[in-house]
Amino acid sequence: MAGVDNKAERRRRLAADLFERCGSALVLYARQWLSAEGAEDAVQRAFIKLMGAADEPDYPKAWLYRVVRNEAMNVLRNRKRRSKHDEKIAQQSRAWFEPARDALADSEEVAAALRALNDNQREAVVLRTWGGMTLSEAAAVMGVSTSAAFDRYRKGLAGIRKHLERGSCKARKTQTR
Repeated sequence: MAGVDNKAERRRRLAADLFERCGSALVLYARQWLSAEGAEDAVQRAFIKLMGAADEPDYPKAWLYRVVRNEAMNVLRNRKRRSKHDEKIAQQSRAWFEPARDALADSEEVAAALRALNDNQREAVVLRTWGGMTLSEAAAVMGVSTSAAFDRYRKGLAGIRKHLERGSCKARKTQTR
């Protein structure tokens, strides 16, 4: 037990010493890829990994720089992946509505109205309308009470209606000119 405590204490001292000597430089290094906050997070994760590593690295300073670089690259890859995902979702949301000749509202207008809702209202409307869920099922998915799900759904529909009414007023003004 004493050997484990001694090893942990030695690792703690190493991390404290390295943080004192190179913490700022590591943040500066990470700043070439990330924001100030993101760089600090990457450095923090690197020190956490150092503290949890099974063995002490041969070159701890170089090891930290490598881990900070890897953390920064992971953040950038995740952002890129998230951006592609968000774009895909945006494209799909435009296709949520099939244009109909006798449609009362333009599908692009309805999609814009849906995007204008807050996340909770949009989720409730999508679960009910496209998911075909009952309010109880939607509430379970959202982790709220049935009355809260109903409130979100009701407000979402009202928001869509208001958005569409504003759009039809603009369209009428444009047509009368």
